[in-house]
Amino acid sequence: MPENFEKLLHHDNVEVRIQAVKDLREREPDTSRAVPLLMKGLEDEDWRVRKTVADIFLDIGGEQVIKALIPGIYREDSANARNSAIEVLTAMGSEATDHLIDEYQRAEDNADVKKFIIDILGNTGDMKGLPLLLKALEDKDENVRASAVEYLGSIRGNTSVIKALIGILESEDTWVAYPAAEALGRIGDAAAVDALVSALKQKALRKPVIKALASIADPGTFHLVVPFLNDKSKTIREEAVNAVELFFKNGLSEETIAEKLKEVLGAGAPNVLLPHTRSKTKDIRIAAILLLGLLKDKKVIPRLLEIAMEEDVHDIV
Repeated sequence: MPENFEKLLHHDNVEVRIQAVKDLREREPDTSRAVPLLMKGLEDEDWRVRKTVADIFLDIGGEQVIKALIPGIYREDSANARNSAIEVLTAMGSEATDHLIDEYQRAEDNADVKKFIIDILGNTGDMKGLPLLLKALEDKDENVRASAVEYLGSIRGNTSVIKALIGILESEDTWVAYPAAEALGRIGDAAAVDALVSALKQKALRKPVIKALASIADPGTFHLVVPFLNDKSKTIREEAVNAVELFFKNGLSEETIAEKLKEVLGAGAPNVLLPHTRSKTKDIRIAAILLLGLLKDKKVIPRLLEIAMEEDVHDIV
């Protein structure tokens, strides 16, 4: 069977190729011979062949498969082989962690491979990979750093992670500070509040910072978010609308929100929110309708009645 395998793997009929892969698994008990041959199946143009090989590798498992797959993440000549190797290593979870950590050290200046390894470790969520994710924050390649930041945002309750992300946020590296703000918002720890408030001064970071502050929902920061409802940037105005709604959902009282909106925006508060009820983005429309309801201003009733005719937001109105 191994002698004919490569010939069958190039057959025009995909079903023949799939069967060849299955037959090799059944008829070749020596995995030291089968695994290298099966690796060729990860190059196949048809996803069904690649999935069949991937399933077999997951069934075999172990160091032999891991060591065969790791070179695959270096494959620049075959995106199919590379992506399949990444997918299988990710599915193998903690079983592959130690090997991937070692490979990261060997990758040296290969930023693509290092990023792939960070992606795999980040997706598996194995805490054994945490020291490497933290180390990757100092990598000279910005994409490697940004990838590490993204996955650190899924780790909650870890002081070292929060401190590291705050350090990134306070750096001058906007490319990585942006996802760091997003990550701190996902973590939702109040320890990040001061750093996030300070980062509001940077225009390039305002969008993720406003969202992060709303996710943490410290009542003491609400008054800092409200003024952005009048920002020159439409993107920031919309983010502020969503943020105010998120403060409400996270427990800030209706009275506090209404009072602060009126205090900061004055009598024109409804006029600031009304344009957002015509947004093409449903979430923004819903948030604006909710905030208008909190204001309890009778002048907006005609517009709310008009909106009530729209099926997708009828229940909110």
